Amino acid sequence: MHYYYHILQIAVKKVTLLTQNRLLYTFILFTLIGSNAFGQSTDASVNGKITDEKGSGIPGASIVLRNESTGFRTVTSTGKDGSYSLIQLPLGKPYTLTVTYIGYPKQVKTDFALNQGDHIMADFKLTESANQLSEV
Repeated sequence: MHYYYHILQIAVKKVTLLTQNRLLYTFILFTLIGSNAFGQSTDASVNGKITDEKGSGIPGASIVLRNESTGFRTVTSTGKDGSYSLIQLPLGKPYTLTVTYIGYPKQVKTDFALNQGDHIMADFKLTESANQLSEV
């Protein structure tokens, strides 16, 4: 009887060891798969400079980037030198980029795509609106 009990204990230990190994391999597999999924980021960006007729940078101009198919939207404004940068953007298409500033008509660039690693330069030259406000 003792002999069969001893064989049964050895069998249980082998099954337990196999189960532990399977759990370990499963954990390692999911860790590797999970780190790949979370490690992905988009390296797509849109940068540029907004200038006036004389080539001077326009600080404080509004920049709106919108993905027309997903509805994603991000907004920024230009810095002191008229430059702007939109980084880590979702990939896809079609995108629309809109620039507005008081006293200048709105300018739009449409129907472009952002793919992995894209660094798009989108400069705008704004010309003053012909409509001037009159004094009251």
